[in-house]
This record gives sequence, structure tokens and C-alpha cells, in this order.
Amino acid sequence: MTAIDFESYYDEDISITTLGTKRYCQETDAYMVSMYNPELQYCGHPSDAPWEELRGQDVCAHNASFDETLYLALVEKGIVPNVDLTWHCTADACASQQLPRSLKDATAVLYGAKMNKSVRDGMRNRMPKDLTVTENTELVEYAEADAKFCWQLSQDLFRLMKPIEKKLSEHTRMMGRRGVPVDIKRIEEYIQVLKGKLWECSRDIPWANTLDVKGKPVPLASPLALAKACRDAGIPAPVTTAKSDARFDIWAEEYESQAPFVASLQRHRRLNRALTVLTNMQARTDENERMSYGLKYYGAEATGRWSGDSGLNLQNLPRAALEGVDIRSCIKAPAGKKLIVLDFSQVEARVAMMLGENHVILKQLSDGVDIYEAYARSMLGYTDPRPLKAVDPDLRYKAKTMGLGLQFGLGPNRFSVLSKIYPTEAEKLVRIFREKNPGIVKQWQHHEYGFKQQVRQSSKELQIELDSGRIVRYFDPQITKEEGMKASTKKNGPRYKWYGGALFQNSVQGIARDILAQAVLNLEAAGLSVILHVHDEVILEVDEATANESFAKAVEIMSTAPDWAPQIPLAVEGHVLDRYEK
Repeated sequence: MTAIDFESYYDEDISITTLGTKRYCQETDAYMVSMYNPELQYCGHPSDAPWEELRGQDVCAHNASFDETLYLALVEKGIVPNVDLTWHCTADACASQQLPRSLKDATAVLYGAKMNKSVRDGMRNRMPKDLTVTENTELVEYAEADAKFCWQLSQDLFRLMKPIEKKLSEHTRMMGRRGVPVDIKRIEEYIQVLKGKLWECSRDIPWANTLDVKGKPVPLASPLALAKACRDAGIPAPVTTAKSDARFDIWAEEYESQAPFVASLQRHRRLNRALTVLTNMQARTDENERMSYGLKYYGAEATGRWSGDSGLNLQNLPRAALEGVDIRSCIKAPAGKKLIVLDFSQVEARVAMMLGENHVILKQLSDGVDIYEAYARSMLGYTDPRPLKAVDPDLRYKAKTMGLGLQFGLGPNRFSVLSKIYPTEAEKLVRIFREKNPGIVKQWQHHEYGFKQQVRQSSKELQIELDSGRIVRYFDPQITKEEGMKASTKKNGPRYKWYGGALFQNSVQGIARDILAQAVLNLEAAGLSVILHVHDEVILEVDEATANESFAKAVEIMSTAPDWAPQIPLAVEGHVLDRYEK
């Protein structure tokens, strides 16, 4: 195994955040590569590197989605030869063991190393020719250290990764490079529409298009300008203007009727978020109208689920259109192709019933009964042979609310708020659920007991083995009178509060993740191209002429329970589409 680490030019315009990994790698100048194994050390320009010595070998990089993509771009440009390398990712290996993903933090945790990333930070807008002799020496030392630490991680961590996890790491990188087909014309049209709408709503924001004391435009997100406008309107200012903070949305809903600019500012924020997504999609789209993207393998520490990456989160595209702009519809099958979108139906609820050994509900699910109807029949006394949805929609709604966390220990008060059911009724439903699901209650107790046992034994790590065989870790478990159970889901990370139901929820979500993961690999093995997966949903690109056959095959594959959980009744819903939709 040889570790490879590239260094490349970046500035405000040429960056992964603005261009995405694939296009950045096509446009940047890779000025250095460092290679390391005990028998081979090299640091210099990529064109002079001993690539032939690596022909047909396994190599690794920390964030291989970048280094592999950059290597392939250099091959395409004729700068380096194609020597048939097989790439592995040490960042993914760290994540799979719930270690920090960054090289700096991972090596600090494992080896007590103190890596200095200021050298890389200081290369913004600079090339080696712009450096002093001392700075060039520091750059080489930095690159050599990166490669050496990466190699050491490969020796210590790759043996801990299960084969299926290595395949998932590789597939995630491949899927992002393969990209999704998009309608670039629609993207460009939507961008113009949103720019027009943004201009319209900015007219009602008092400080829009004004200048500060230095003659510079006052940004619409200016906390000072917003605070002044709020004082003038006689309303309190929001505690934050952060784009992703829900507290701003709550503030806006409360005061939009008292000050017109509040509604305009809120609208502007929503439109601007959509515009940012579309401009990122535009920047990542190539001449073949395919958009590469990043997806982070093992992005969620406690469950192993994927998360968004590289400045564009396809895991979080808006479900509904915003003022006529439907971002999901910009993903469009090319000529001669179709999209198949398939979603596991209530997979977490099914996993919970499997772990709780509720054989009554599992049997109904196996017979094709809707899960909420199964709740009603087994817990709420529904006996009519006709489908519940057609006979008693109100009862079905009540049964559906029971899926809002009762399997994870949600109490009456919180359940009443989430389900908008009167407290007395909420308390009754919670009691019924627990009485009818003693196996799930035992799971909460089992998870909590295991946590407490580790604390009693002064263990530094709690390990929970999922049915799939994957291990979920909780580090530094502690119990105090003031805060109860606390532990971290990342080694040396912050501690969070836990209770039996929350630990069980992570186990359920982890198993649901593993069911999806196995399905993705099975689909690929059957010749079905997975171009994206989002939570419990899979998007395939197939030939139009055989779309119906491909749909049937995909449904069969995804509906087949994995060998390690043959008792779970899986169900899949989906459509053959021209454009992506939820």
C-alpha cells in the first residue's frame, strides 16, 4: 500500500466549494504529489513521480474522492500515465471507526501528533514559485508528513473495515464522479427567475441597496442593519441570522405581520438558498449535462448514514417547489434513459418491530398490510376487514401519529406536542403502545443497561453490535446525577445526553442504513446503475426500452431481506420517471 497526497492551487474562484470536486480537479494546477511507503518516498511535481513503480497496486489517500479524481484528471490531460491504481480512503476508514474524519484530528487522537495545517492554508492564491526557500521547504515537509500519516492510518485501520464497508466507500466515490443527469437549460432558467424575484423582494427591505460609512454595499444579512430596522419598527431583533438556524424562521413567523420587511427578508433568504443550490448545480455540470457531486460515506457517526459533501447537499434538496422553482425536477433522465426512484416504506418502523419481536405486526406487514393499519389492528382495536384508510381516516391518523417516536421512548408530553393530540389522549396512546410492544420496551432497557454496565466497569467505550454485524461505538460513557447518561459518538468528541430509547433509535437507524447499503450493492451487481441515494431512497438510471423490466428487478432486489435479517418484511414504493420527484 502506497499513500498519495496531492497539493494543488486554489483561490476564491477555483475551489471545491464553488466548483465541486470533479470540475475543480479539471481546472486546478496540481503542483506537487507526495508518495510514501517504507520502500518508496517521493515528493515533487506529479509529472516526475515514479508512477510506473505503482502500476496495478493499491494506493490510499486521505479523502480519496479528491486525490483519485485529481489523478484521473491528470491522466486525461496526459500529465501522468494511467497505471491502473486501486484507490482506498483513509478518511472513510477513520469515519467507519467513528474517529475524526480530518487527518489532523485523526492523527492527534491516535498518535498524539500535532500537524500544522497553516502551511496549506497559506497556499491560497499561491504557487511554489511564489514561495521563499524556507516556505518551499516547509511545504515539502508538510506534504511528506501528510502522506506518511496517511500510510500509517491505512496500516492501522483498513484491517478493521468490513469488506462491505470498503465496497461502500468505493461505490460512494464512484457514484459522485459518475454524477446525475441534469436539465441545464431548466437550471439556467430557474436562476434567472430567482434573481428577478430576489430583486422584487429586496425593494421592501429598508437597508437593501444602501452603502455603509465606507461606501460599501450593506449586506442583506447585516445584523446591525437588521437590528436598527427592528428598533425602528418596535420589534425585537432575532437572536441569530444564521442561514440554517430555525430560530430565525420562528422569529420571522411571529413578527412578519408587524413589520413588512420581516416577511420580505424571510422570503429573500428562502429564494437565496434556492439560488445558491442552483448555481452550485450549474457550476458542477459538464458539457454532457451530467452533474458530479460529493456524498460523504459514514457522514453520521452514530448510524453510519451518508451526508452531503463538497458544498452541495443532494441529501437535502427541497421537497416542494418554491414559487414555481422545483429544484428536484432539474435532475432529468437523458435521451433514451429513464429514472427509477424507489423508497423503502417505513423501514425504521419495520426494523423496530423486528427488534421488538412483535410477530403480530410483522405477520400483517408480510401480508402487505399498511403499517399504520397494522398499528390500528394490533393496538387500537380495528377489526373491519376493509382497508382502514377507506373506512376510518381519523383512526388511521391516530395510528400514524404513533410512529412519531413512540418506538423510541417518546413520553406523553412531547408526543402530545408533536402529534397535536390532547394530553389525555397522548398519554393513553403511549400507554397502549408500550403495553402492546413489550419487546421494544425491553430493547430500551437492554440498551440502557449495557450503557450503565460499561460505566460501572470504568470502560472507555460502549460497543453495540447491530444485526448486520457492524459495531456502533459510544466513547467515554458517563453518568451523573445532574445530566444523566452522556457519551460521545466520535472519539474525543463532545458528549451528548442519552437514554435507552435514544440508543435504540440509533441502532434502528443503523440497521436501516445497512439494509439500504446492501440493496445499493445488490442493485449494482445486477447491472442497475445507482446514481444517487437519499436516506431510504434509491435513484437509478436505466435504458428507456427496458425501464419496466428494470423497475421490476429493482423492486425484487430491494424487497428481499438481507441474509442477516431474513425475518424483516421489507416493502418498496416507487416510479419510473423522466424527472426526479419525491
